Order: sequence, then structure tokens, then C-alpha cells
Amino acid sequence: MAPPPPQQANNTDRLDATLVGGGGLAEVELAKLAQARAASDGVKQFADRMAADHGRGNARLAEAARAAGVPAPNEPTPDDKAMHERLAALQGRSFDVAYLQGQLVAHQKTATLLEWEIGQGQHADLQRHAAESLPVVMQHLALVQALLGEVTGALPAAVAQKQARKTR
Repeated sequence: MAPPPPQQANNTDRLDATLVGGGGLAEVELAKLAQARAASDGVKQFADRMAADHGRGNARLAEAARAAGVPAPNEPTPDDKAMHERLAALQGRSFDVAYLQGQLVAHQKTATLLEWEIGQGQHADLQRHAAESLPVVMQHLALVQALLGEVTGALPAAVAQKQARKTR
């Protein structure tokens, strides 16, 4: 099977639009849930940033998907819906921990998908969106790691190593 002509979306482009798009929609919904159920002010501030950043990213991805002729999702993925249901049953500290653990996994997955789109995608608009989004997702990942350490009382490995070097 021959590859699609340049500027025609390939399978990687379609997968990116579907998974990153559905995940982005979920980020906004989960952020709203976190704003209502989280105990930690830090988690609530993180949720505010997730709603704002992913809201903007969702709009840019929908535009890039349209340009590529790829349908953008209009709802979160089934996995994201299941996470929402699970989190909706929690409140306070247990919510905070579960929300942040979910955010850790979601941002790791999204970073991988964006890297894949940058390297294997074919449509320039979708690749550009991925390249612009990856640094933001990496910032989110660093924030969630730090918050998870604060909320659970455990430090991320890099922080623990840095503190260990200081005490030597």
C-alpha cells in the first residue's frame, strides 16, 4: 500500500486527532470536577490551568483536524469517561490523589502521542499542533508530578535525588 500524498492525513494523523482530541475534552471535564471536589488549593489551581490550557488546545486541534479533513471527536474517549465516573464517586484527599494519578498517566500518554505525530504524522497542521502542544503537556506533567508528591507526602524521584545530593 502506497503512503498517502503529502498534506493528506495518514493513520497517525487520524489517531492523533481522535486520541489527543478526546483526551483534551476529558481534561476540561475532569478539571471542572476537580474544581468542585478537590481538597487541595494546589489541585484546584492545577485544574484551573488544565481547563484553560486544554480548552485552547482543543480549539486549535479541532481547527487543524478540519484542515486535514479528519473528524475531531466531540466527546471524551471511553477510558476518559470511565475515569470521570470513578472520580465522581470521590471527594477530598482521595479525590486529589486519584485525579493526580490519572493526570500523570494521561499526560504521559499524550506526550507519547504528540511525539508520534511529530515524527510519523503527515499533515503539517496536525504536526504543527503537536509540536506546539508538546512543551505545554510536558509542563503539565512536571506540575502533576510535583503536586502528586505534595498530596501524597512522597517526593518525585528527581526531587528526592536533588535533596539527597544537598545533604551529602
